[in-house]
Amino acid sequence: MNSVSNQLEFSSLTGTEFEEAIYGANNAARLAAPSLKYYHPWPPFGPKVERWVFVATLPGEVPSVRVPIGMLELQSSPYAQDEVWLMYVSVTPAYQRLGISRRLLQELASHLRGKGKLLVRSRPAISSPPMFQAFIDQVLTEARIAWRQGDRCSGVI
Repeated sequence: MNSVSNQLEFSSLTGTEFEEAIYGANNAARLAAPSLKYYHPWPPFGPKVERWVFVATLPGEVPSVRVPIGMLELQSSPYAQDEVWLMYVSVTPAYQRLGISRRLLQELASHLRGKGKLLVRSRPAISSPPMFQAFIDQVLTEARIAWRQGDRCSGVI
C-alpha cells in the first residue's frame, strides 16, 4: 500500500475537464482512457447536465499521462434542481480494499457540503455486495450528506 499511496493522486473534475484530460486538445492527454467497471464515455453532444468526476490515478507508462484506478461520477438531475445523482463508484480490482472508495466518497462529500443538494443513488448493481452499500451509507451519513436510495434515506436534512 505504501508504494501505491505515495503515488496516488485524487482529482475532482467537471465532466468537460475530464473529457479534455482524456482526449486532450492537440493530443495532449493527461489521463489514460479509463477501463473501469460502469464507466462509459459520454457522446460529444450528450445530455446537457452538469457532471463531476472524482478520480484516483497512478503514474502511467508515459510520464505525463496518469492511469485512472478509481472513479466516482456525479451528475445533476435533469428533473430536480436540488438533486444530484451518484452514477457509480468503481475501483480496479487490484487496488480494492486500500481506502480508495472511501477517499472518493469523502471528496464527493466535500464537493456537496453546504450546497443543499440531495444525493440520489440508483438501486445497487446485482454484483454490488450489500456490505459495500452499507459502507457507502456509513461514509455519506458520517459526512452528513443527505441521500436517498429507493425507499431508504439518510435522515440527514
